[in-house]
Amino acid sequence: MVYVKLEDIAREFRHPCVMDIKVGPITYDHEADEAKIGREKAKSPSLPQVKFQIVGIRVSVIIRLLLVLYRYILFFNNLRFSTSVRSYL
Repeated sequence: MVYVKLEDIAREFRHPCVMDIKVGPITYDHEADEAKIGREKAKSPSLPQVKFQIVGIRVSVIIRLLLVLYRYILFFNNLRFSTSVRSYL
């Protein structure tokens, strides 16, 4: 049996953002039975065309807060702009 040793390459960063991407159209072991293959294929029907899938994302709390703040700024700027345009019409 072959094992892969993983290392935490994000440990030096204060607010790491990590994405787990599986590359390739096969998500099951070559020794899997037909039932397992069927379940895996049903999970991602577009995988044979796309050839990759995003399995997980971990975003820092600080980054999440900044994204929420950015969305609010965009929303209120858009609201002000549309309100000021309406006042001139």
